[in-house]
This record gives sequence, C-alpha cells and structure tokens, in this order.
Amino acid sequence: MRVLLSTIGSRGEVQPMVGLAMRLRELGQEVRLCVPPDFAEWIEGLGFPVVPIGPELDAVRHGSGGGPGL
Repeated sequence: MRVLLSTIGSRGEVQPMVGLAMRLRELGQEVRLCVPPDFAEWIEGLGFPVVPIGPELDAVRHGSGGGPGL
C-alpha cells in the first residue's frame, strides 16, 4: 500500500507524522510526506520521499514570506 501523510505547521505538527510514517514503513508500507520545505532535508535523511507544501515557515516567522499577519 502507498500512503501519503500531509501536514502544514511547526515541528510539533510534523514530528508526529514522521513517527507514524516510520511505523507504517516498519509494517511494509510505502510512505511519502507532504510537509513545509523547512523539514524536507530532515525527513529525506530518514529515507522518506518529501513533497514540499506551503511557504518556508522560518521565512514566515521572520517576516520575509507569507501574507499579512503571519
């Protein structure tokens, strides 16, 4: 089975998905994650394909990306 896990947010939202992905992989599933670009290198380093989604959150936090009020 192929599984796509998707979340957008801080590491607090992403890390539980990574834990779920690891367990699914242990069970023999093919897992891909859709996460903010900030986390791509970390997750790819764990051996999962990543599809970046949304803005880089670090840029949004520092006012160089995103929209008004972010």
